[in-house]
Amino acid sequence: GFWEKVGVAVLGGLCQGDRAEQIVVSLALKGKGAEEFYRGLLEAQGEDFAYLMDVIADPSNHPIVISDSQGKDTAALLSLLFLGTLSTPPDEIIDDFMTSQSAIPDDARRSQASSLALLGLDPTLSFVELDTVETLLDFLNGRYGGIPGYLDYYGFTHEKQKEMQKVFFK
Repeated sequence: GFWEKVGVAVLGGLCQGDRAEQIVVSLALKGKGAEEFYRGLLEAQGEDFAYLMDVIADPSNHPIVISDSQGKDTAALLSLLFLGTLSTPPDEIIDDFMTSQSAIPDDARRSQASSLALLGLDPTLSFVELDTVETLLDFLNGRYGGIPGYLDYYGFTHEKQKEMQKVFFK
């Protein structure tokens, strides 16, 4: 509600961005499962993902490292979009996305699950399930005609995607 938004603005203004981010994430995820979370993230951050694809496509920015706080959500989605742009088969995209399960140490995963529980969220959001990724790809195919269509919709055009392929398939 209104007061939650005011609290986020105040925390952000007091340089307590981590706490503000926790509140925003809590509000965004309340009552949602992983599938809804990923769909929401893709749609809410579509222009940001398109911008990041522009950065990745520019050879002057290479080499590139894709990372985030856990390497599981934003980084995994960006990797999914990147691989989809390069026409990677869906089973390989899914395998890459699922790598985040094994890449995060158990203690970090437990910490993340505890943090989610403290925010009143389902701790299972700290785990990626195979069917979640398959459903996410189905969503992108159904709504946008696939990953290339999604990226084109948000500004990383088909022409830019072809240029990216040239850069990575020299």
